Amino acid sequence: MWFHLERNTKDGPGELAASDARLFSGDPAGSVTSEKAWALLPEGCEKGLRAEVRTTGQGSDEARARLAVGFADAAAKASRCSAGTLPTPKDLSARGAETEPDWANLCGLPGFAPAKNPDARWHMSQQATTRSGPIWSCRIGGDPEHGSRTQVFAITTDPRTTALTRQDGHEPSSFGRARWVADGTLVADCQGKDVFFTVNGGYIDTPGKPFLFPDQNDLVRQFLVAGGKAIGCEPIL
Repeated sequence: MWFHLERNTKDGPGELAASDARLFSGDPAGSVTSEKAWALLPEGCEKGLRAEVRTTGQGSDEARARLAVGFADAAAKASRCSAGTLPTPKDLSARGAETEPDWANLCGLPGFAPAKNPDARWHMSQQATTRSGPIWSCRIGGDPEHGSRTQVFAITTDPRTTALTRQDGHEPSSFGRARWVADGTLVADCQGKDVFFTVNGGYIDTPGKPFLFPDQNDLVRQFLVAGGKAIGCEPIL
């Protein structure tokens, strides 16, 4: 078992996106996968700082979630950034099932239908988290170990998950109110808070491994529109 304090900075919150994650409800923010559990340190502590627990065996997801929260609580008290006690997660979301993609409503987002390359003929499944916070995530593709054939979408609705902010963004992009803040990740103001949209993977420009979605700009635009509507964000484009 390994305990780490990690700070999410330049990589962006999409680094934490996992389509097989079971997400915490309410405070504290965090998730559990087969490899690790993590929980954000409480309000008052450094933004983007999380307590991470990795284990050699899967064990109980609920027990590992409590362990991560207890570690976050102890770290906050040791650094004197919070004197309170983090509540135990009330429950964990169900793990998303692997299904065949609906190419007219990808990842369960109504109207999300980017043009797919007809030459991309390998078998693809789809898996998405069953809760939207702190990081909703969806994977489309084959074996996740082959990143060139896996497309990942993520929406981070808790801005405390990363140290990045809108101020870290580059000049205005061609995507309306959204700005690039990390590789594959844009940020936009949604109902007065920073929300991050991540689009990663899905293509590699080599023979035999064609682009899954050849028009990447259209892919990002459609995801911002469909993803933004799904979480009640004002129009981004």
